[in-house]
Amino acid sequence: MVLAALLAAAAACAPESVEVGGADRTDATSPAGFSASPGRPVLLVTIDTLRADALGSYGASTPTPTPTPALDALAATGARFPNTVAHSVLTFPSHASILTGLDPTRHGVHDNDRHRLPESANTWAERLGAAGYATAAFIGAFPLDSVFGLAQGFDLYDDYYGSGAEGLRLDERPAASVVDVAADWLTGRDGSWFAWVHVYDPHAPYAPPVPFDDGSIESAYAAEVAYVDAALAPLLDLARSHDAIVVVTGDHGESLGEHGEATHGVFAYAATLNVPLIVAGLEGMPQGVAIDERVRHIDILPTVLQAIGLSPGEMQGVSLEGVIAGLPHPQPTSYFEALTPFLDWGWAPLRGMYSGPLKYIELPLPELFDLGAPDGENANLADIRNVDLARVAGELRAHLDSAPQENAATQESPETLRRLRALGYVGNTVPDRMTAADFGPDDDPKRLIQLEGMVQQSVGALEAGDYDVAVATLRAVLDSRPTMARAYTLLARARAAQAGPAAGSEVLMEAMAKGVVTPHLLGRLAEFHLNSGRLADGAAAAEQALEQQPEDVDTLSLLATIYVEGGRLAEAETLLTRALELDPSYARLHANLGTLYLRADRAAAAETAFRSAIRFDPGMAEAHNGLGVLAVRAGDLAVAVEHWQLALRRGPAQPLVLFNLSEVLRRMGRYAEAEEAIGRYVQLRPSDADGRTLQAQIRSEAQR
Repeated sequence: MVLAALLAAAAACAPESVEVGGADRTDATSPAGFSASPGRPVLLVTIDTLRADALGSYGASTPTPTPTPALDALAATGARFPNTVAHSVLTFPSHASILTGLDPTRHGVHDNDRHRLPESANTWAERLGAAGYATAAFIGAFPLDSVFGLAQGFDLYDDYYGSGAEGLRLDERPAASVVDVAADWLTGRDGSWFAWVHVYDPHAPYAPPVPFDDGSIESAYAAEVAYVDAALAPLLDLARSHDAIVVVTGDHGESLGEHGEATHGVFAYAATLNVPLIVAGLEGMPQGVAIDERVRHIDILPTVLQAIGLSPGEMQGVSLEGVIAGLPHPQPTSYFEALTPFLDWGWAPLRGMYSGPLKYIELPLPELFDLGAPDGENANLADIRNVDLARVAGELRAHLDSAPQENAATQESPETLRRLRALGYVGNTVPDRMTAADFGPDDDPKRLIQLEGMVQQSVGALEAGDYDVAVATLRAVLDSRPTMARAYTLLARARAAQAGPAAGSEVLMEAMAKGVVTPHLLGRLAEFHLNSGRLADGAAAAEQALEQQPEDVDTLSLLATIYVEGGRLAEAETLLTRALELDPSYARLHANLGTLYLRADRAAAAETAFRSAIRFDPGMAEAHNGLGVLAVRAGDLAVAVEHWQLALRRGPAQPLVLFNLSEVLRRMGRYAEAEEAIGRYVQLRPSDADGRTLQAQIRSEAQR
């Protein structure tokens, strides 16, 4: 390949290792015009999915600039950096870089779900905490959950944004809620403090709240940004009253259709790598300046440390105080990556390097851009500037070769796995090949980007109940790329909604026949077989999944359910007991154990298990249904009705609850309520003969 030859040619002249800027810097003296201020409070605000051109102060490129008065006012009192670049196009890796001053090759976080920030990393909170600062973080969404390692060093890590994702959406809380809890912590606080506030709202799907949803702002994305600005205003005022150093940046941008990408995560062009950066509150700083030199996420931490008189120590980033003061600042190289399509879908890995005015993207179809030229990223120069291509490719390869060992994929906790699976993040095959040279042009994301858009389209169709569109779209994806595991699981879900669980099973068996076999896929296959009444096939699929992931509590629970349905109660109890040892707070496991005891006529044990489930999840319908069944067996119909009505109030309507409720209400002579309940049941299961029979019986008795 041409690229491989260029890399080989560059190897002879490539340095043995890349210089790590600031690695041995110990001078804490600020440059001329600045004075160190030990103990100054520090506020870091990170705004998810914020493009560089989304703020008014950045000269928003849309016909109707986004109204962002609070952030624009902050920029007017400090410095803004129009040429700030991230090192990743994903939330967790980008924040790992911001908080450590290291890029992904050093901190080892490359995706939102496979890695942890290692304990050896030295974060803002650890550095400032050691200097006597009170430290707190206030988090807007699950990708920055404390389980991933970012909480190290914080006195308080407030990530209370919800208890579980629904469908294919992520746990999050609105910016105003995040600001409220942060403001509570800051109000009346004296002394030195460091607060990190993360808001998630501009992330897709875009759903701006009232009144920002009235259509007066050009797009829903821009309206989300405007809402975030308004939500942050009181926090910025509070920071100003504390005379705090304030840093605001985005973690990555959003493509908004550029290069064929709807959101982010696939490409690494300016739309997703260039982010705003505003720094205010440094003593002696000129106000309202725009500093055009390229700066990096990893430069933010050393800038703040030096400003308050602390040594940056060992990190790749360098302080920007000299740049702000107008001192010479040679543009440093900057590594970046977008690896999710490689890790999840088996596409070619995307890595790259900024070097002076050049930007290199390593792919089977390599890209080289001269950012100083008028065409910028619109003109790929890889075929005509071979010497430049080879030089920057060599810099990238040397940077990667000098990196420490990769951060190994981490075994997630059961709770984390459940939440990630709800988003489709886990369970896919990860290829062993690691460099672009191992892939061909047909694996290049530029040739596959339409498939990512089609998958997103199918998710929207699924959520809207348009299963025909979802099926057709996913079939087209698989015709083009028959190894995309997530496309199969989404297609199975759509086909099951269309034609029942057996149709979902057929899709997943088709995937397995083509060599696409993952524990997640096997688990879904077992579930479809169970719902089809094919217990032996379901048990075989679940057992195969457990061979690959023997401590997966969801699969243990699923296999136990299959065993219960087949009358294998002792084996099911063993599995559920094992699962509860792994995850004792998982409400569904307790509910499943209660159902098992119901089958075995062990009423006291069943009640204990159901009440344990409700203790961990007060709205668990299965547990309330089980307690209702126990109440009926004890002859207390009114208590049964209370449990079932509570289950219906707390969560989505469960067919079994509705059927049982309507039957008991019929027995009690409460026919109007019984008819309403059975009507809802028939809507959910229109082909169920028992439901229609009970509906007719209720109507007949009501007319007597």
